[in-house]
Amino acid sequence: LDHVDRTSSPRIPSRDSDPFNVGLVTRRLLQRGPARSISSLEEIGPQFRIAIVADTQVGPADAKGVVPATSQRKMSMIVDEINAMNPAPAFVLFNGDQVENVEKRKVDNFLARAQKLKPLSILVHGNHDGVHPYAEFQAMQKTINGTDGIYFSWNTGDWHFATIPTNIPSDSYGKEVLDWLEQDLLAHQDRPTIVFPHYHLMPQGLSQLEWYTYDRPFRLRCYDIFRRAGNVRYAIGGHVHNGIQTSFKTAWTYHGTNYLVAPTCTASRNFGEDFPQFAPGLPQGPHDSGGGYYLLLDFNGKEVTLRG
Repeated sequence: LDHVDRTSSPRIPSRDSDPFNVGLVTRRLLQRGPARSISSLEEIGPQFRIAIVADTQVGPADAKGVVPATSQRKMSMIVDEINAMNPAPAFVLFNGDQVENVEKRKVDNFLARAQKLKPLSILVHGNHDGVHPYAEFQAMQKTINGTDGIYFSWNTGDWHFATIPTNIPSDSYGKEVLDWLEQDLLAHQDRPTIVFPHYHLMPQGLSQLEWYTYDRPFRLRCYDIFRRAGNVRYAIGGHVHNGIQTSFKTAWTYHGTNYLVAPTCTASRNFGEDFPQFAPGLPQGPHDSGGGYYLLLDFNGKEVTLRG
């Protein structure tokens, strides 16, 4: 595991262990504002927790297929588990592919489940969440937290966070996104930073996924921006549908940035393996497609511990 972060080694303790005792963080709504803006969460202080839920891929509420039926069930189980946490996460980040597609009944089903969360929710745009100009995604974001952000950043405690979208329609739009990202990261060089792309930025060892991500010029410029900014500790994507062990096995460290793909809420490509405490996990059979994984990040000043 030490290739993931040499400054704050990831560990996977019991889900019940908790290094903090800071009480519940009450729900905070984001301020309404222009696109790509999000209200500051700095008032939370240096010790806080966040949850990252990737690839819920919710379908209609009456879904009959094994994968969509399992996905929405696992999402609701995760929501209940997060709501019971003490301390509660400062926010829950849905790291892309909230829905199978942006058909209204599927969006409504996702929103109904996500709105049961007590902590603030923030959405990252995934490739299943609509295409440019991202109107459906903006509507989802606004319903969840009052903003219409597509790519945006915010601060919590000592840390800075930023997101970028998928389904980039042209080189010029990609340049717009990356120009903004570069300026944003350089303006926050005093803060350790996590960037949330939905697509993976590093190879994952699955041939069908090596083209199913941002194009090569986009990725190369991301690496260069991160290297020159010097503050991006993590780039955490989704999209790949990993189990927990596979998330760590496929992690990269390059020029000081740790590239990680978050484990998935939906059916996972975990190659039949996982860490002992997660294997075999919940019963998987003809009516269960697996998944149900997520990440918890516990922050203590400028250090962070990742847990599956």
